[in-house]
Amino acid sequence: MDVLFRTACFLFSLSCCSMVATAQKVTISGKVTDELSKEPLIAASVLVKGTAIGAATDVDGVFKFEIDDTSEVTLVITYVGYEDKEIVLKRPFQFVNTTLKNFVIQGDQVVVTGSRVSEAIIESGTTIDKIDAKAIKTAPSGNFYAGLSVL
Repeated sequence: MDVLFRTACFLFSLSCCSMVATAQKVTISGKVTDELSKEPLIAASVLVKGTAIGAATDVDGVFKFEIDDTSEVTLVITYVGYEDKEIVLKRPFQFVNTTLKNFVIQGDQVVVTGSRVSEAIIESGTTIDKIDAKAIKTAPSGNFYAGLSVL
């Protein structure tokens, strides 16, 4: 009985080791460049679709990461100002050279506003008046600063 138990334990541990050996990792790597200029895109995001597994490209536009061995994987490549791209890779996984297309948003108009008055002053209970040079000249007081006190 003891021999049978030892044999069963040995076979069980052998099967566990073979399961660990089959859970291999594969490397996904490639390069992301601009479609027009062919310049590398630094810090482009390359992720396996539906997961958080991936990497960002380096200064040469190259990415590299490992995943569990699979027959097919979909990569989602994103970069600010460019169209997102999905690439389906099948085994064996080769080095991927891909380009991203520049994405331009056309708007009707752009409104830029600025103020030298801090938000804290605007939010407080103060009154802000706007006067022009003509109003300053026609002020009843003899001096500019005295004219401000009348407002």
